[in-house]
Amino acid sequence: MRRSNAHIVAAIAIAGIHSLLLRAALADPVYTMANLDPASGKKYVDFTGINDSGLAVGTSRPDTSGGCPTLWKPEGGAGTALDTEVGTATGVNKIGVVVGHVGTQAVAWRDGVKKVLAMPPSVTFASASAVNDKGEIVGEAIKKDVSTAFLRLSDASVVFLPGLPGLAAGRAYAINDADTIAGTVFNDDGATKGCIWVNRKPIALPALGGTNSEARNLNSKGDVVGDADVSGGKSHACLWRGGKAIDLGTLPGDDTSRALYVNDNDEVVGVSGFKTAFLWKDGQMYKLQDIMDPKPDWTPAQATVINNKGQIAGWGTNENGRVYGFLLTPK
Repeated sequence: MRRSNAHIVAAIAIAGIHSLLLRAALADPVYTMANLDPASGKKYVDFTGINDSGLAVGTSRPDTSGGCPTLWKPEGGAGTALDTEVGTATGVNKIGVVVGHVGTQAVAWRDGVKKVLAMPPSVTFASASAVNDKGEIVGEAIKKDVSTAFLRLSDASVVFLPGLPGLAAGRAYAINDADTIAGTVFNDDGATKGCIWVNRKPIALPALGGTNSEARNLNSKGDVVGDADVSGGKSHACLWRGGKAIDLGTLPGDDTSRALYVNDNDEVVGVSGFKTAFLWKDGQMYKLQDIMDPKPDWTPAQATVINNKGQIAGWGTNENGRVYGFLLTPK
């Protein structure tokens, strides 16, 4: 059957629309920036957690030494110190419960009120790393001079998580609402292995061709990010999905990278070459400065956390040494 000219024109128009939609879907992401300044009297910032409301947590420091745990609101501006003592805030859940440590104690804050997380008498130091939306907390405890990953249940009981053969020490960095925990086990010889704990049992994550690895964060689906050695001794950002290790590569000119955070859309943020913040999205690694509007004048930078709305928190430094904390929001 011969098609009319009208049908042909219509088909071409539909194909054109599909092409435009495809190009729009594949367009580079673009972000706007709000400044996240240090708490009063501080100079440097670091971010270690963010929730879907845009609340970010981390540390404000007077210099490169220890600082104070800090909370930043999504509208930007200066952070609020949660404590005057040395410590850090490391995680925040959807209702704004913040965890971290102050001094030698793991702590939690709710509505700005601090609560020390009780530990067994054998623990001489504890730091909470993350809290899920059920109120379960994970982190690191030191017992008899050995680092041990811990899980603190919502009833305040504490469970110490086992390591792997030959890698008895451990740190837990993240927990989701399915009670999957991500972290790293290691030994005194410097060997490290990224792992997850499922039903409180450790499972080693597969390698990228090298020996060592470290798991730093996971999302609600159980996808894990961190870094792993590749053949040749360098370390690359890695995404573990469905039991497989995916090498996220590096930015051009770099030979190392680290992934620090992942959201439920498998958007990953981290640092390439120890100095350049990146976003990994849909199989492509972007230099963060290149997809911001307007573009900042940073040299070194790190992107450290990302929420499910795609908001990214991190820091950058310009040529005069000024440090900028930022919250990026997709346009």
